[in-house]
Amino acid sequence: MMKTEQTCAKCGSEFRCGNLANDTMCWCMDLPSIPPEALSQFQGCLCPNCLKLIAQELKL
Repeated sequence: MMKTEQTCAKCGSEFRCGNLANDTMCWCMDLPSIPPEALSQFQGCLCPNCLKLIAQELKL
């Protein structure tokens, strides 16, 4: 069974990955699309708070 809890590559907090958990829709689908180059410095997924902050910084 695949682990559905992930560790944020930016802040280190634990969060649930709806995609890995086979949820109907993951929380990340509610966020604006962030350009890949804005995330290229990170290895792995980011938590909801970090993704929201990056989207705000990019004025998305």
